[in-house]
Amino acid sequence: MSLIKRILPSAAKDAAKRVCNGILKPIGWKLARENSTVIEDDWYLSPVDGVASRHRPLSVDDQDFQQAVEHLAAREAFQRLDAVQRGEEVLYRLYLAGQLARVADHRSGDYVEFGTYRGATAFCMLHATRHSVDPKSIYLYDTFSGIPSQGMSEHEKRVGLGGLHRDTSVQRVRETLTRFHDRVLFRPGLIPQTLDDTGPDQIAMMHVDLNLASPTLDALRWACPRWSPGGICLLDDYLWQGFEDQRRLVD
Repeated sequence: MSLIKRILPSAAKDAAKRVCNGILKPIGWKLARENSTVIEDDWYLSPVDGVASRHRPLSVDDQDFQQAVEHLAAREAFQRLDAVQRGEEVLYRLYLAGQLARVADHRSGDYVEFGTYRGATAFCMLHATRHSVDPKSIYLYDTFSGIPSQGMSEHEKRVGLGGLHRDTSVQRVRETLTRFHDRVLFRPGLIPQTLDDTGPDQIAMMHVDLNLASPTLDALRWACPRWSPGGICLLDDYLWQGFEDQRRLVD
């Protein structure tokens, strides 16, 4: 497998893997990376998030959620439409965010997102709660110009986080969320400078996806006194490799 990876370009490598698996499948074998976890072909897999299940995910049959995915894919708000069709999407986390927003809809306060990128998760939260009797607003805290280099740890510099996700803007996110424009409040800039009294008095749910440890800690310290009883905090980066500094500070 490592030899195939070294000498073949991506398309040829994929073709070679398909050929090898075609030969191995009849005898009960499967091509896999060394020390990897091998699952059966009939399992449901979200490869980006590393989530696999023997059971059919609810998101597969949720037509309301699929409408949201089509909206996001058409605008390349997370992945291109062709990537979604190939199953390379992150539907697991998007669906989870929407379902948690529905639970938090019964808590006091509004929604907050620290780290928005192109607005996909925010859209799913708003879309899932659009029929609420009293729809909540969502406050979006982001540079809207990529991960800043300020305040990065040495480890975060080494893994190359600085400057990632710069291919976005307030205008792009605004267009993605246009149908919910009356529920969206933008707070562009660097954290902690943007954490002030213009935020919500109470937070029913916060989605934290800043990628960096220092602003994550600042955001949580600011948000926790405003966190409603029974409210939800969804940490996107907590178990990802490369984000160990963030996990340590959160703990």
